[in-house]
Amino acid sequence: MNEVIFRNWEKGHFKEPNGIDIKVGDCVICKLSKGEKIGEVVRTETAAKRSKGEILRRCTEADIKIFEENKKFEERVYSECKKGLKEIAQPIKLAFVEYQFDHRKLTFYFTAAKRINFKSIVEYLSKKYSMNIGVHQIGVREHARLHGGLGPCGRDLCCRTFLSNFQPVSIRTVKEQNLSLSMLKMAGACGRLACCLAFERDYYVEELKKYPPIGTPVTTERGKGVVSTIDIFKERIFIKYEDGIEEGISKDGVKIGG
Repeated sequence: MNEVIFRNWEKGHFKEPNGIDIKVGDCVICKLSKGEKIGEVVRTETAAKRSKGEILRRCTEADIKIFEENKKFEERVYSECKKGLKEIAQPIKLAFVEYQFDHRKLTFYFTAAKRINFKSIVEYLSKKYSMNIGVHQIGVREHARLHGGLGPCGRDLCCRTFLSNFQPVSIRTVKEQNLSLSMLKMAGACGRLACCLAFERDYYVEELKKYPPIGTPVTTERGKGVVSTIDIFKERIFIKYEDGIEEGISKDGVKIGG
């Protein structure tokens, strides 16, 4: 089995054709139940319970030419529909247009703040293009993945390069890592909390089990106070005392209880 990724970020496992040595990075034409699609091999010899289809061949020069022509058609459709869809009274945003490699289907991806009623949209698109139309509503994170870009770190977006599934990231994740709650600093290109905040969460959760939770009444040599901050890397607990003074001390110098 070979894992292939397509332009809409859909992935699947496909059987390798006889007599062809497929390698990672190869551009291939895959046969699915819904038609032929062009994609890139991202892993080879993978174990999978179910195959989505088979790889027909490596891309030829003719295939690449078709792919480039399809992209030009997608750009034209995207431009046309951004204007035309304004006539439909729904607060939607066209995110991406995909023209299937074998020309059997034209798929539109939309984002919106609420559930979309696609009936009027499908009627408009079917009449305009006279072909099989597919419509999908996606979230803002999927929108960022489709378009790509750079994160605050200066690298390509994680969702665009290696993330297969989105993990929920909450304000609690930010607090557990003692990070700033400024959404401007913590947000990714999609406007939501950055996916990378979840990468080290398990480590923080395990380490924080060794410390009393924030807000816990404690006693030190200086007096009574409560835990205000925890620095797991320096193994220090910051205590805010009854007189308002705050200091950081070793966790061994703290006794739980007032």
